[in-house]
Amino acid sequence: MTSVVGILIIILVVLQLGAKQAVQRIQSDPNLFPSIKEASEKLSQAELELETLKKERIRLSAEREELTAKIGGRPTLALKQKNTQQIQSMQPKPSNPQLAKEMATLKKKNSQLVTSSKTLEENLNQLEKKLSKLPKKSGKPIVRSLRLPDPKEPRPGSKGYRFICQGGKVYPLDYGAWKKRVKDAVDKSGLKKNGAGELADSKAAVEHFKKKPISDAIFAAQPMHSDKSKLIYFRLVPKQTAGDLPTNLGKSQSFFQKFLSKLDPQKSHILFTVFPDSFDAYLEARKILSQKGIPAGWSPSSPQPFAWQHHFDTFTNGRSKLPKPKPSQPQSPLSKAVLD
Repeated sequence: MTSVVGILIIILVVLQLGAKQAVQRIQSDPNLFPSIKEASEKLSQAELELETLKKERIRLSAEREELTAKIGGRPTLALKQKNTQQIQSMQPKPSNPQLAKEMATLKKKNSQLVTSSKTLEENLNQLEKKLSKLPKKSGKPIVRSLRLPDPKEPRPGSKGYRFICQGGKVYPLDYGAWKKRVKDAVDKSGLKKNGAGELADSKAAVEHFKKKPISDAIFAAQPMHSDKSKLIYFRLVPKQTAGDLPTNLGKSQSFFQKFLSKLDPQKSHILFTVFPDSFDAYLEARKILSQKGIPAGWSPSSPQPFAWQHHFDTFTNGRSKLPKPKPSQPQSPLSKAVLD
């Protein structure tokens, strides 16, 4: 038993000495084992990278501590909420409560307008798509058979009335009724007059009739003073609900038919003022007048924002001192008619 144990111990010592010598031999000459050499180099490189990463970690930790110290601690949820409140408190706020309310209302309206604008834009795009699919109309010009009136005198004792053809509609205009309407409005206005019966202050008169406009069921009058002629002109603008389209002229409830029902065909004549956009309406009206036997004439008008204008003898200070008009000048825009 003792001999066996002793032999085992001797063998173990010999193996340890052999392994130690083998390791020393490999380390002294690593080129003898290329794979071991490569592993050794990788190990050395990994150790260098590990050392570099440790240094970078130390640097970043120092920067983090420095930043934490500057902001007064780590950015916790409470700190974030506090900073948000500070930023909101720094925003300018109106000191006037009424102004703040108005600003809120304007913001709401702005949001509604933005939404409405987007909706309109979408609708416009859809309409453009539909229009692009419609068949194209012929480019041939529309020919109208029109002629200027031949000078003809109305019947003796005939009274003239004017019709305005504008915006595709026909508007009857009673000059006599409007002259009386304007005169009554001037008399009731309380405006000062001079010794010649002229309005003393033209500016005050214009402002008065702007604040209290003269109108009837068809027209609203807009005052305008002429410094040259010393007159206040009233520009008649058609109301949106008034006037008749060509398809409505023959109906008994139309403005056109109601006006004609008051006229005597043997003692009346009609003068048309025709705008470029209303020849269809004029031709239809003339057809009806021909059936009723009422003589008429017409004259063209250039485009303008009002239908007709006249002063209705509304004189202002200095009118009486102007040179007298020639005796041949008509006293009324309808006293000398040109019929066809």
